[in-house]
Amino acid sequence: MTGDSMDGMGDAIILDGVSKRLTGAHTVRVASLRVRRGTIQGLLGRAGAETTALLRMIAGLDRPDQGKIVVEGFDAWADRAVLRHRLAYMPQSFGAYPDLTVEAYLDFFEAGYGAATIQRPLLTAELLELVGLEDRRQVLVDDLDPDARQWLALARCLIHDPDVLLLDMPLQGMSSAACAEFTAMLREMQHLGKTVVITSSHALELEGICAQISHMRQGMTVDEGATDGMVGE
Repeated sequence: MTGDSMDGMGDAIILDGVSKRLTGAHTVRVASLRVRRGTIQGLLGRAGAETTALLRMIAGLDRPDQGKIVVEGFDAWADRAVLRHRLAYMPQSFGAYPDLTVEAYLDFFEAGYGAATIQRPLLTAELLELVGLEDRRQVLVDDLDPDARQWLALARCLIHDPDVLLLDMPLQGMSSAACAEFTAMLREMQHLGKTVVITSSHALELEGICAQISHMRQGMTVDEGATDGMVGE
């Protein structure tokens, strides 16, 4: 186990010399990227930028061909079993759950994270209240509108109170009002000390909430810098 020895001071996530060959001629290359604890990091890129591929490597779902990824002091791939309880990954695709209600959906994932049966109803109620879905608990997941689905996906990410949230295009398809509420929630997460990495293809979605935005093009980080709306500094 890697442990805290690889952790940079104040850094929740460290990428150094990371590369991975994808299908065809596509490759992800990141020379260096550091995300400080308790900040919101943006990854900006259009289709083909491979922000999803990079996020999946940070989440420990895919192994880089070269380089090092450290999350909260642990190797993202070698220590992925440990990091499963320290981070949460919200993919672009929600998936299909034709027979599950909102309540049953959360209960299913709570069980997967080892929450005791007796504790799960209270945890479900707290999560639904947090994301404003208290009145949807008996609604089938597949019948939810796009805004509600994204809120439910965020609730699932918070089941185990992770230190790091990796959110892949979470604002895509949401209404303007829901986007504003969602980004306000991310600020609250940041104020609670959580580190957030969020991807988007639109700069305006990231400006004002991100301490730093890294621009990606064809799998490579090509530019990064602090934003005018610096958060958490």
